[in-house]
Amino acid sequence: MTLIEAAWRPHPETDERLLDLHGYWIKLCRDGDIPALANFKPAAIARLLPSVAMIDVLEPRDFRIRLAGTELCQTTGQDLMGQRIGEIFPPDYHGEVLEHWNSVVERRQAKWARARMWIPEKAYLNWQGVALPLRGEDGAVIRLAAAAVFHAAASKAA
Repeated sequence: MTLIEAAWRPHPETDERLLDLHGYWIKLCRDGDIPALANFKPAAIARLLPSVAMIDVLEPRDFRIRLAGTELCQTTGQDLMGQRIGEIFPPDYHGEVLEHWNSVVERRQAKWARARMWIPEKAYLNWQGVALPLRGEDGAVIRLAAAAVFHAAASKAA
């Protein structure tokens, strides 16, 4: 059973904040390559920061939250900083997040996602998000800039 709807293009109802973050990322792309981490400046997206997380790409392939915005921490009820994704998400959800974020690293492309909240007590929320790869000096993807926004769920999942 798939819990997360994901695509390489934004959904027609994607939140404007996610589109703004993606637009900033696109502006940083040079010579057909993804942006360098060194060029990604949080001050340029200050109004989006409550919804943004910076995620380290670890080897063997795993992910750890380096920084997490206040909206992300408050909505999830967790201090996300320093946690690996297996510590944040339940097993089924973790597997899908791992798969999607790995595909972002491998394809070096932005990926969009949306789903029902993974926390049972907050199942009244849907989230939508985007994960954007950033490269290090050697060209390898070393970090993801990601964002998620939350909305009251309709009767069906996202």
